[in-house]
Amino acid sequence: MAQEWAKAFHRFKRWLTCRDAYIKVRILADGGLCGECRGRPGYIVHHRKPLTQETVGGSKMVSDSRVGV
Repeated sequence: MAQEWAKAFHRFKRWLTCRDAYIKVRILADGGLCGECRGRPGYIVHHRKPLTQETVGGSKMVSDSRVGV
């Protein structure tokens, strides 16, 4: 679950779009399995660059990221 200070970021349309696109890529690649255990469907998308209270101030992080496998 997101920290209280990160919840607004996770409601940004750009983050939601990026997250949905990544999930679609993972479903095509391996059925959407968890990236850690590979034994069950995954539902958490981790950030390439960890969020901190200093960097969470806007949606720029989403625009800097790329959907990758």
